[in-house]
Amino acid sequence: MSEICVIGEKDYILCWQGLGIKTFMVRNIAETEEKLNQAVNEKYQFIFITETYADKLLPRIKQLTLETSSCITIIPGSKEKKDLGTQRLREISEKAVGVDLISKDSS
Repeated sequence: MSEICVIGEKDYILCWQGLGIKTFMVRNIAETEEKLNQAVNEKYQFIFITETYADKLLPRIKQLTLETSSCITIIPGSKEKKDLGTQRLREISEKAVGVDLISKDSS
């Protein structure tokens, strides 16, 4: 079994299938949460989820990150870009080192 899976909308995940990566096509938040739980239960090490659906599941994603060994990463989707992955990385780095390492401001 692959250690990597991608959860997202059909038009986005097709390219991942071509690379031999397990994909879960979803159409709504309920399906996304179901597939996220399935991926964790199947012990995927790296779970990528498009921000199209991740924004509504942030509390669950944070909970699973703390409770499991899976690395859940938010990636851009095919729809509007919300920059959730960068925001999440900023939160984690600030918590770890007390400084915003991701800031676009160079001062």
